[in-house]
Amino acid sequence: MRLIVLPALLAAALVAASAEHAKADALADGVAAIPGEVEEVRFAGSWSEGDEGGLYRVVLARSGSPVAARLFVQWIAVGSEGPKVVRSVEIEEFAALRTDVVDFFAEADADGLAVHIESLNGDAYELFVTGPDGYRFGRASN
Repeated sequence: MRLIVLPALLAAALVAASAEHAKADALADGVAAIPGEVEEVRFAGSWSEGDEGGLYRVVLARSGSPVAARLFVQWIAVGSEGPKVVRSVEIEEFAALRTDVVDFFAEADADGLAVHIESLNGDAYELFVTGPDGYRFGRASN
C-alpha cells in the first residue's frame, strides 16, 4: 500500500507544481504575447464610473512602410482581483491619417482624458475622451 501511495502523492505534487508554474507565468506569457508593433504604453491618470474605477492606459503601435501609428485608449479597472482591461478603443480617425507620432502626452481630469499628439506630418492633434463611449478627435486648436 505504501508503494502505491508514495507515487500518487509525488504525481499530485508534480501536477500542483505544474499548475502553480503555469499560473505564475500567466503574466510573463501575456507580456511575451504583446505584438512587436506596440512601441509605447503610458498610464495617464485615473477614471471612475459608478462603483468601478482605475487607470487610463494609452497604447501607441507602429507598423508599415512608410511607418504609420495607431493609437488606443484602454480603461484598466483596479479591483480586488487585480488590474483588468475593461475597455479598449482604437482612435480610428488617427489611424486614417497614416502618419507617425513624434511625441504625445496625456493627462486626466474630472472631465476625462486629454491626449495631445505631435505627428510626423507636422500637425498637432487633440483627443478628448469623455467616457467609455465617447471621444472627440481633431487638429489641435491654437
